[in-house]
Amino acid sequence: MATRSADIGASRRESRWRAVARSLARYWKQARMLYRVLLLVRFSLLLGVVCALVMLFNDQAQDVLRVLGEDAGWPALWFLLAAVLGAAVAWWSARVMFYFRFRNPASAPHVFPKVKEYLPRALGASVLVLTAIALIRVSFSYDGWITGPAGRLRLLALVLLLLAAGFVYVTVKRRVWFARLAGGARPSDLRSLRELHWQAWLPLALAAAFGFGLMILFAYRANQVAPYLGTATVALLAVIGLIPIGSSLVYLGNRASLPVVSLVLIWAAISTYLADNHYVRLYAGMDSYRLPDQPPTPARPLPEIRDRFAGWVAGLGPGTGGVPTFVVSAEGGGIRAAYWTALVLGELQDRASAAGLDFGRHVFAISGVSGGSLGAATFAALLANRHAGLEPRMAGCPVDEGVDPTTVRGRAERVLRHDFLSPTVAVMLFSDLFQQFVPYGFLNDRAVALERSFEAAWDACEQGGWFERPFTALWSEAPPYVVPPLFLNSTVVETGQRLIAAPVRIAEPAFSEALDSYRALGPDVPLSTAVHDSARFTYVSPAGTVRWHRDSGRPEWLRLVDGGYFENSGAVTAGEIVDDLTSAAGAKIVVIHLSNDPETSAPADLAEQRKWLNQAVAPVKALLHTRPARGFQAREDLSKRVAAHLHFRLCRNPDEPHAEERRQPLPLGWALSGLARAEMRRQLGVSTDSSDDDPIVRRNRDNVEKVLALLRGEPVRFPSADPWDCPQAENASS
Repeated sequence: MATRSADIGASRRESRWRAVARSLARYWKQARMLYRVLLLVRFSLLLGVVCALVMLFNDQAQDVLRVLGEDAGWPALWFLLAAVLGAAVAWWSARVMFYFRFRNPASAPHVFPKVKEYLPRALGASVLVLTAIALIRVSFSYDGWITGPAGRLRLLALVLLLLAAGFVYVTVKRRVWFARLAGGARPSDLRSLRELHWQAWLPLALAAAFGFGLMILFAYRANQVAPYLGTATVALLAVIGLIPIGSSLVYLGNRASLPVVSLVLIWAAISTYLADNHYVRLYAGMDSYRLPDQPPTPARPLPEIRDRFAGWVAGLGPGTGGVPTFVVSAEGGGIRAAYWTALVLGELQDRASAAGLDFGRHVFAISGVSGGSLGAATFAALLANRHAGLEPRMAGCPVDEGVDPTTVRGRAERVLRHDFLSPTVAVMLFSDLFQQFVPYGFLNDRAVALERSFEAAWDACEQGGWFERPFTALWSEAPPYVVPPLFLNSTVVETGQRLIAAPVRIAEPAFSEALDSYRALGPDVPLSTAVHDSARFTYVSPAGTVRWHRDSGRPEWLRLVDGGYFENSGAVTAGEIVDDLTSAAGAKIVVIHLSNDPETSAPADLAEQRKWLNQAVAPVKALLHTRPARGFQAREDLSKRVAAHLHFRLCRNPDEPHAEERRQPLPLGWALSGLARAEMRRQLGVSTDSSDDDPIVRRNRDNVEKVLALLRGEPVRFPSADPWDCPQAENASS
């Protein structure tokens, strides 16, 4: 009896497990079928998810949205219009895809009919709702609720939410209101496009044609058009153009039972091999899609660094032996680094001038990486204009409130407040993307768009046209002590070496294992290109292709990327300059380091707890983290090798209200909101919001006073080490 009861119990347990297994199998089958349903509208889904993640969690995207609140003009209206059109295209492309019956069983009308009815509507509405949420989130970066940028952002978000509600209502009622145009009942089980009514495919065809028209416009007028639209609008316009094209590829793939999307990607890989449109410009008028000739042989060799230094010292005149020689290293970090570098150097120049001193004449070299190179080049070009007596252009070049546009710092801020991002994004998402599928180069890439935006910003605010002129022209028209030599660091993909653009010869023994840009690219490379070769930021800018003829005459192909791949501080090159000058008589060297990363400045701040997929992600994380680690090591090593070392930096302030929002608008990209610019001025101590109660402001102000004391020849005490960590690093360690 007991045995029989046990058998019955075992049988019941087995039955329960079989029932559970059948249920799981049924759910798994349904999940797989739902997944196949979603694949039919994957372009609308994928682009929607990507856009939402970028808007909600990317610092640069959030700063782009802040600009919509700071500028109450046309960009906000264009953005609203683009958001509505994006919602309509996302909805309608998904709706049309569900009309068709493919070999894919998920396309049958009876499979998840409610999903197919409501998902397109949800996709369209989500474009508006998620955008509104992102705007509300960034609105907390500002004080106030209904006034100023915060009020405008929340009003914009409210309008988007109302539009989302109206969008859902209209899409629900449209067949009742437009019965004749809608063509009666909703189509289903269509076998080909020929069966689709023209009212259904015409909007998608118009959207694709609209995207193609924008591609042509941005290919030739990105720098004129994109800044008026704004980066956020440009990105939404790209979505409007890409969704119908991507949906068409999905349709063709399902119709022919072929992996059409994969085949198109393979074709793109072949096309990019056959046609490279990422050649580095060797002169201002060169197109990036034309294979360049061998760079012309320089008319004269560049001087050695010691010879340059000797001429620099002689130009200062007698009695200056006790005055310091400043060597500056400027970290990379996109527009944040550019703005901070120019801000600090400009303030030092202005404060010195007010005291009857000249900081710029005592700066012998500036080693820049990425955005630091742009800030350094802007400062150097302003010194050249000052020497030539060229005044700034006032018309057509706005300036932030409270900034004096006649000072060196104010002039630099005017140049660097321009939107360098929108032309770059416009070309990247339109013409440069299209070029990747054409095996014949005929369109300039986004690198040219960014370089020309540098040139346009300078020409709008300043005279001289320095960014369009050859890099070495900065030093050919003035005494050697007027414009500090720039050492702009790039990284060579094939070897990992530095390629340095400088007005001196880059060779052993002064510079170890570094290539000379003057020899590789020739003497006519524009300043904008030399800067950008140091700032070819990951994916935002492409790797630049160079055909270099060495002394043997054999051509070699090199690709240039951001100098931060080698190390992001600029301290390695600055250290080599210091080492070569220390033996020169009378050289009293002071190193000024400009770091700009508010996230962290010490290796300890990068420590993490155990993470998911540790074994898979550890190698990638190690490679990524060696970049800042090399910068930390180079900076610290240099600070120990020199007796005088000053460190200017940015931080986040965790003690401020709403610290997570209010003290974090310092993005890594090519555009800055007014809030980000104001925060950097605050931390340097040059705005009315600056207070010595803030340790960041106090330390930066103290460094300014030390530079002025050094210029006056007064003794200055330097710490034996530079333990300055941001407040959050100190709090975390405690």
